[in-house]
Amino acid sequence: GNLSQWVLAGLGGGNFERHRDEEFAARPGPTAATKAELLADLATTVTRCRETIRALSPTELAQVRRIQKYDLDGYRALFHTVEHMSYHTGQIVLLAKLQGAALDFYPQHKGE
Repeated sequence: GNLSQWVLAGLGGGNFERHRDEEFAARPGPTAATKAELLADLATTVTRCRETIRALSPTELAQVRRIQKYDLDGYRALFHTVEHMSYHTGQIVLLAKLQGAALDFYPQHKGE
């Protein structure tokens, strides 16, 4: 939702109607999306965001626009989006580590 709202709609001018309650109400069950479906959706959204960002000129990025309830330029919107994704990545890494995953992000530093 955040990438679509902030990048595709906010920066790219696309249409997007967010339904946050529905996004966060989803629970496991017979109608739940599979891991593969979720990853495919994320990959598609990230690709669309990259295309949108690459198409913006510095002048367009400097323009102030309203995203959610905030008035900010495109650069700040991009910083927000990167921060938001980083935050959730950290949550995922923590949960994986709590489950015993050996993520091995820095194999060159083994034993340090």
